[in-house]
Amino acid sequence: MTRRTYLKQLGGWPMPWPADMHVHFRLDKDMMGLVIPIAAYHYCYTTAMPNLGPDRIRTPLQALEYRQMILRIGQTVNPEFDVNVPLYLEPDTDPKVVRQGFERKAWIAAKLYPRGGTTGSEEGVDFCKLDELDEVFGAINELGMMLLIHAEPQSSPTGTVYDVFDREQRSHQFLHELLTKHRGIKVVFEHVSSAETIPFLVRMKAGGHTIGATVAPQYLVWSRNSLFQGGMNPLRYSIPVLKRERDRLALVEFVTDGDIAFLGTDSAPHPVSAKSKHTGCPGGVFNSPVALFTYFEVFKNSGCADWFDRFVEFACFRGPEFYGLPVYQSDAIVIKERLWRVPDVYENRGARIIPMMAGQQMEYSVGHI
Repeated sequence: MTRRTYLKQLGGWPMPWPADMHVHFRLDKDMMGLVIPIAAYHYCYTTAMPNLGPDRIRTPLQALEYRQMILRIGQTVNPEFDVNVPLYLEPDTDPKVVRQGFERKAWIAAKLYPRGGTTGSEEGVDFCKLDELDEVFGAINELGMMLLIHAEPQSSPTGTVYDVFDREQRSHQFLHELLTKHRGIKVVFEHVSSAETIPFLVRMKAGGHTIGATVAPQYLVWSRNSLFQGGMNPLRYSIPVLKRERDRLALVEFVTDGDIAFLGTDSAPHPVSAKSKHTGCPGGVFNSPVALFTYFEVFKNSGCADWFDRFVEFACFRGPEFYGLPVYQSDAIVIKERLWRVPDVYENRGARIIPMMAGQQMEYSVGHI
């Protein structure tokens, strides 16, 4: 196989369309008009997570309508842009609705949030009661859908509340039982943030389970020290919370030298007013403008001779292949060495969001071929 490389005539590294398999757009006209074009400019495909709270996706019609809203905006920037919208799983989710939505092509995935585990997930599922959704998981498995898991249970079966830094690793036993009971189910462990999760995922895959993972860019370049440099930095607060430096280093190795992880930014836009609250600040980092370049630089600095081939596999192929989607093989974009300054704030009418790396210089940018 010919190794992908820098092409002088294009002034950069050409590659196929990447895909972001985990992103948030929100159901707000001004917010959508700001964040969707940025995603569509960088990616050909996204998994748009179901909104939380009253806007969560519970029916096929809601998923279809939300998808069309996203496409109407995204395809004005990139005609190739496509999106899937997962079903939001709740304790009362009906397996018949799962089937109806899949048959109507409303969704190909379902999202499992832990109840109270992230911003606005009060309607999620208690991990101690996952067996109550056995029929739902059975339908997801039978249909070949993806089960996308925010793997942070809040407490143990005895009611002991888990420490916020330990919740991800506490999920392993819950997920092992789920994977064993519903063998063959396709699970994505979303936004891995801890070193302890990596061997768990490797063991599950080696044991014949169909498991993938996403890693958001902030976990590859920040550790929990970043939350407190010069004082509290709420703009770097995401859920799961950032972990130790050893976790960051383990995650860098996991994405650059493994075959499980694929690109999923978990880009989560929150208004400046919300991220500035002295209490109740929501977890989430708006990384969409810089995520692709952050991943790119992590791979470039990995020391691997074939770092760019590995990056393309991570960014373009592995996620869509796991989902069973068509994979773009032809080069569509080029990553160029071109400096630009990340805006201090992105604005669109009533929407104002401070991005990851705000005010900093980025060494790379994207051009369309």
